[in-house]
Amino acid sequence: MRFCMCFAACVLAATSLAIAAPVKHIAKVDVKNGPCPVFKGTAFIYPRTKSYGDMYHLVVVNSQMTCASATAWARKMMKQRFDGAPNLPHDIDGPAGYYCHVSTDGAGHGYMGGCTMTEYDGPFSPAFSWLPGTDDY
Repeated sequence: MRFCMCFAACVLAATSLAIAAPVKHIAKVDVKNGPCPVFKGTAFIYPRTKSYGDMYHLVVVNSQMTCASATAWARKMMKQRFDGAPNLPHDIDGPAGYYCHVSTDGAGHGYMGGCTMTEYDGPFSPAFSWLPGTDDY
């Protein structure tokens, strides 16, 4: 339950930031809380459409890792393929001490997902999440 709430907060934060503030204007610093620079990853196909892309947004929340580390983990996890219908959640191995899951695109790749630190004694568990986007924001 705690993971679901934190992941939902990360996705909401990423979506809000993507709409409200273009990432182009965010300094290329390695933050530990907030939006990270847009990055290129595994090509995705939006489920049940012919739309596709390879640019992603990533947000870190109270993170114990930098944008660079979180981006490297996201790239690694999105390369894996899963069987089954699109948009189904799948647990996936991520950084030590984190619980991670992905949702699959039309080709079975983890085109969006996130990780939450499992052992944390505080109000906001360290987490990061990614979702598809464009290089415009």
